[in-house]
Amino acid sequence: MCWWCHRRERELKHSSGECMFDIQRILATTDFSADSVNAESRGALLCQDMRLDALELLTVQRTRLGAILAHALRNDNSDPEAMLVAQALQKLRNAEQRIRSAFDVRCRYAVRIGDPVAEVLAASQSKAADMIVMAKPTGSFLGNLKETAADRLMRMSKLPVLLVRNDPLGSYREVLVPVDFSNESRHAARLALRIAPKANIIFLHAYRVWAEGKMREAGVYDKIIHAYRMKYREQARQELNQFIKDLGPVSQEITRVVQFGWAVPVITSYAKRVSPDLIVLGKHSGSRVEEFLIGSVTRRTIDQTTSDVLITPGHDPDHDVWYERPAA
Repeated sequence: MCWWCHRRERELKHSSGECMFDIQRILATTDFSADSVNAESRGALLCQDMRLDALELLTVQRTRLGAILAHALRNDNSDPEAMLVAQALQKLRNAEQRIRSAFDVRCRYAVRIGDPVAEVLAASQSKAADMIVMAKPTGSFLGNLKETAADRLMRMSKLPVLLVRNDPLGSYREVLVPVDFSNESRHAARLALRIAPKANIIFLHAYRVWAEGKMREAGVYDKIIHAYRMKYREQARQELNQFIKDLGPVSQEITRVVQFGWAVPVITSYAKRVSPDLIVLGKHSGSRVEEFLIGSVTRRTIDQTTSDVLITPGHDPDHDVWYERPAA
């Protein structure tokens, strides 16, 4: 069985007519920085767009050490952890007032102390959250060669994670959804339609010609290779049309784009050209070593674009599909 037929057979067994992520409750994490305020605001706007009853706000105090040292220096009888929580709760109350005033959205808020990733994951379970919203950390994973809390959260979370990097000026209006016709991109597409009811949704597919490199090495004429490209392009166009049709009726304006090339360059180049408010990516499950050494499509897209990015987790975490995929 060829690679394509094997992939299609496997995905048909797991495909579903509905998005696997039914967003009813959003958890926004904050450290009260300017970037986190943007994440809080985006979470509130999403609640507005999806008519959710409230936004869950969470702050995690990373360590008790600072409070304990301050307590020791003051030499008083107050509880350092209680002081830390009280200060955070006051900041959360201020955030709740700002959000209610600006967006008319209720907030429920909580403080946790401990490892940020572990506490966010625990809170998402206890609050039955369906999506996590957080500020996109500064810097590049490939440049720092160090896994950030956001990297860990994206890797470990079973929920969609929205990384907010821009000041929200309103509802999402231009949403880019790169697709490879997998279940991951199908769920990402349905989630994009769910959270951006007022947006133009751009479905982008990058394609390549199988064995084009070998054909060039063998001296095949450019004219013949070009004919193969046109053939594969038409196949990709038909696949994209069927992919969108399978999503069912949609109210948003839809744009279809098929481009030749590798996934990341095609995605980043197109994103720079149209400047979408949001990029929605279905994350394939790859090994940690692979992602550390070469970076996944998801990781590199985050690093090389300036939009907000929403990542949906892979549906089959035990299966590494990276080396099976010739293009996005």
